[in-house]
Amino acid sequence: MALIDVLLSMVWIDIPRKYRERLFVRIAKDLDLGEQNNTVWSSNYGGLLILAWLLEDLAKRLSAAIAILHAPRLDRLLARVPDLSAEMSDRLRVILAPAIAPSPKGRRSWCNWIETLPEPGIDLRERALRERYKLRRQRLFAFAAVHDGAMVEAAAESVGVTARTLYRWLLKGAEHGLEAALERPRRQSQLTGAQAEALGRWIAADRAHQHRRVVIAEAMAQFGIALSPDHASALLRVHRRAKPGRRHRPWKPKPQTATQVAGATHDPAPGS
Repeated sequence: MALIDVLLSMVWIDIPRKYRERLFVRIAKDLDLGEQNNTVWSSNYGGLLILAWLLEDLAKRLSAAIAILHAPRLDRLLARVPDLSAEMSDRLRVILAPAIAPSPKGRRSWCNWIETLPEPGIDLRERALRERYKLRRQRLFAFAAVHDGAMVEAAAESVGVTARTLYRWLLKGAEHGLEAALERPRRQSQLTGAQAEALGRWIAADRAHQHRRVVIAEAMAQFGIALSPDHASALLRVHRRAKPGRRHRPWKPKPQTATQVAGATHDPAPGS
């Protein structure tokens, strides 16, 4: 009975209605009740359905319910049950321990993450339709499909990407959360500002330093950083000195070709 009290109090005490409705949609889907079911979730029958859904796979479904409901963690859930003895509290902790274990790591870690997303598939699709950028819409539609049970390959094809790309998005979501998974990765400089400035001074000090291969070797020697060829070229464009005797004059007129001179039709200047 204590376990039932803990599970039902998680659903009904201090939980906003919108979160409960999301949970009921999920339960109805998993139990094949149909979208138009008339279940009164606050009734005894509704309570039995909630418990049946949770206890069918307590380890996975309790963690999913906590995420969907934005419910408090185990200590606060147990505190909601009055007159709970220390012995019973310890027994409940043992029963509920698998449900609050850390998320698995590795290539399949996304499975638990997508399973416990607070937003159901329909909410992810509605959000996708409101998004301005194609990249975010694409990812939300793909996540919604996988969340609703589609194979990764089918979900990837539906949004026009490879399965490998979708796996990468899912793993990023499992590691950093939904918002991070929706963002395009930002290119970051391989050098800090101070390191780039020091390397720039070294390039400008000697023309012998002004070769991409040499710059890459110096970055490794000074900072232990394997500088990319493109980054080395960018540094050279900024810090390379002009060759002696060749001064850049942006105002200098372009030299005329022999054809342009031979075809000139203007009158010579007076006195020439």
